[in-house]
Amino acid sequence: MVDWSAAELMFPLLPYIASRRVPSDEIVDALIASPGIQVWLRHAGIHGGLTEARYREIIKRAATAPEGPTQSSLADRLRRQASREHELARVLAAFKALNFEGICQDAYAWANEHLAEAFSGQVKVYLMCATRGSAIVLDQNIAIDIADYPDPKTRPLNLDSLKAVLAHEVFHMGRERVSRAGREALPDNPGVRLAGMLLEEGVATYLFSQGYMAEQVGQPWADSLVNLPDMTRRFSEVLAAALGAAPGDPEILSKCYAFFGIEGYALGCEMCRAIDSTLGRSAMHESLRDPAAFIESYEAAVDAGALPLPRFPKETVTRLKAMV
Repeated sequence: MVDWSAAELMFPLLPYIASRRVPSDEIVDALIASPGIQVWLRHAGIHGGLTEARYREIIKRAATAPEGPTQSSLADRLRRQASREHELARVLAAFKALNFEGICQDAYAWANEHLAEAFSGQVKVYLMCATRGSAIVLDQNIAIDIADYPDPKTRPLNLDSLKAVLAHEVFHMGRERVSRAGREALPDNPGVRLAGMLLEEGVATYLFSQGYMAEQVGQPWADSLVNLPDMTRRFSEVLAAALGAAPGDPEILSKCYAFFGIEGYALGCEMCRAIDSTLGRSAMHESLRDPAAFIESYEAAVDAGALPLPRFPKETVTRLKAMV
């Protein structure tokens, strides 16, 4: 099933943001009530502490804050995309013309090539516009942001790229099913959750989404791949703080969620590449049993291959290992 309503209901709001006017409550209410936005808010609430009330504030900030950065990545993104209203309308029309069922079936088959147990559940796909970007998965729901895609007037939709995004998210669903029991045994700790995101997003990006990142994200993705030392240092700082935080700490959750823009995907992807290229595919799959095993396998790969890659602080890895 494909639901377009979240994307469609963003279009009445975009002209207000573009002209720096506050949209009416009716427009915002209709957008937030759409199933796709509800899925995204639940996901963002779990991983970053975003609430419906806070999202309403972000929309208002995008409309009213002075020109320049708003100190909210979501508000800044909304402003950037508001100027693309006509392009985004063409993107949405191009998505609606696709054979989504066929693309989804291809994505399921690709994801199942890398899952220990084949995924066969019913998936709902929601199209959003100008929210977080990329795609998210929650339960058996996938939400895709069409604003990540170029104007089809200048470049047609890349179906392989879209299939990669869907396979990435279906892979998460399959991993969720087989690893739920193991994760439920882990403590409810923001740091453990952050390290788990590094593992899950890293392997899914490595197996499916590198081409998508190179094409759709472009130079920021390339820059991230050559900036691993700084990314590792900053990730380690956030991880150390999160390991010592209480469950549900909104400030820490926000920092964790913010890291999983491009950087978290790039760091996890390159860790998988190091393990796979040095220790082999079976070792990479074995490293996915828990977040500490993933980091330990990465550091073993750095040792085995004498790779010029950054390491994680021993104290932080020891604390993580003790918790999982």
